Amino acid sequence: ESNRQKVLAICARHGYIPNSHAVGLVRGKTNAIAMVVPYITDGLYNEIIELSEHVASSHGYQLIYKSTYNNAQTEAEVIKSFLSMKVCAMIIAPVVLSPDIHIHRLAARRCPVIYLDRPLPGDGFLVANDNIQSAMCMTEYLISRNVRPTYIDSFYRNDNISASRRRQGYEMAMSKHGLAPMFIPNDASDEKQDNEKFGYDNMTSYLRNNQIPEAIFCVTDAVALGAMRAAENAGYTPGKDFLIAGHDHLHFSPYLHPSLTTMRQPKELLSKTCIELADKLVRKQKICRKEYIFPSELIIGQSA
Repeated sequence: ESNRQKVLAICARHGYIPNSHAVGLVRGKTNAIAMVVPYITDGLYNEIIELSEHVASSHGYQLIYKSTYNNAQTEAEVIKSFLSMKVCAMIIAPVVLSPDIHIHRLAARRCPVIYLDRPLPGDGFLVANDNIQSAMCMTEYLISRNVRPTYIDSFYRNDNISASRRRQGYEMAMSKHGLAPMFIPNDASDEKQDNEKFGYDNMTSYLRNNQIPEAIFCVTDAVALGAMRAAENAGYTPGKDFLIAGHDHLHFSPYLHPSLTTMRQPKELLSKTCIELADKLVRKQKICRKEYIFPSELIIGQSA
């Protein structure tokens, strides 16, 4: 112990910091959990990253993360980079189009892999929102306001399984009430993600030749934000001339004018489950379930 204290004192005096990557190479693993997301700038993912960092720290892990920009080649390089760093587990929100299944299987052989938000083919672990339930809940709510909701779908349409399940939930609720689904075309934007500009461009294009629908349900809050701005520019008042709702309950949603009616994804529960599942897998504890699917909560704002 006395020698240990002498070494620590010298380290402190000289500002020595151990090379964690070198330690990981020697030991064959680190205490780092990697998180791979399509966009760090996406409101949903950056909130989940922040929450996951706190949970990981409380369990003695370091969370490191990178964005793939929804590009399969970039995702493959990110996964290989994390494998070279000897991370002890990976949490991956996979790219929508053409993921490299070989790389994903390689990763699963090297360390525990948990999929966030959407699955990949195979028998991996999944932590996700119940998108059919949440879209049905919102559609039912809008119908209860005596309006016929129109839907703005994802840029990715059927390729994004999470978004396609939201559309499925919308269609199921409409069918339940004997209503035909209605969609605002979403091919008028050069954006390749479901963000504010995507919603703005498509709503602007629609309103050039059409009246505002009674109600609009958007695939994400970000899309709803853009659609609201486009409608206001056309002279309509959200919450008065038409109802509008989103999905996710992002940090800005309660502070819009009017505040946004939305479905709150259980981001705290998603984050906590991912990290705790990773911890159990690292410790080689027995896991009884492969999928952890959680419902969203309806948040009623002034917009609908």
